[in-house]
Amino acid sequence: MVWIFAALAHSLLAAANAEINRIFQQEPFRLNLVRTTLASLIWLPVALVQPWPTEQMFYITAVFSGVAIVFGNLVLNDLSRRMCGRVAALHIPLKAILVLLAWPLVDEAAMQHLLHEEPWQMVTGLMFFGIMVAALNAMRRNDASWGALKVLLPVILFYTFADIAARLQLQGENFGQLLVVYLFVAMSVSAVFSILLLPFRPNPEKPLVSKKLFQAAGWAAAITMTNHICFFIGLTLAPNPAFVSMLGLMAPAWLMLYHRIFNIKDDANPWAGLVLVLGSLGLLVVTH
Repeated sequence: MVWIFAALAHSLLAAANAEINRIFQQEPFRLNLVRTTLASLIWLPVALVQPWPTEQMFYITAVFSGVAIVFGNLVLNDLSRRMCGRVAALHIPLKAILVLLAWPLVDEAAMQHLLHEEPWQMVTGLMFFGIMVAALNAMRRNDASWGALKVLLPVILFYTFADIAARLQLQGENFGQLLVVYLFVAMSVSAVFSILLLPFRPNPEKPLVSKKLFQAAGWAAAITMTNHICFFIGLTLAPNPAFVSMLGLMAPAWLMLYHRIFNIKDDANPWAGLVLVLGSLGLLVVTH
């Protein structure tokens, strides 16, 4: 049950994160640089008092995740700024499908469970997931375009590998300690990588920092850190790491609800949002 609550919290926080740049309209590179720097500084004192693992692959995975975070957030924040937060969330269903299919190939126990114990779970889970994807597309059809999907494809591949590798590394009774060190390394790598890219940043004539940028990055850092905790709890505890991303499809529904409550212009189809919620409930039933 814990992974379900963590996954739902992740979907809510993912929606909030996607909405940040719609509100603040900041250039993605600078936003990501300040956000990851703030997050790494906050994680630093907590990480220093934790025992650090000795496995080399742990750090390779964390470094890869840090690079993926920079690349992914640049693409997603730019899409959110140019279009809307829901477009940036379109990478979630495609990544979920890849992780769902790849995990049994990586984990022998998952393959045995799929083939011999409950193969119906995969079939019915995919059915409800398909309903959610169809509802997502129906919510606002002009969100999805081949241009946007081509931009998102490298992000999807990066995130798929990062999810599977993290699931393999963040195992054991000392999960909390591992997660703190992992997130500190990943955020620090993201910040350093962003600093190295400063000479190639877009719009170099603009000021590197501003008061509004710090406001946006502060909110983004707080939301991202909390989101990471919820996401990785769900990732490590769920029967299949893809289930967390599947429930992450709730993010557009949260965005639609938020826009409705605060009277923000949004032409999303509310009936499609209802179907999306019902599909997620069906997915919860068959995977629990």
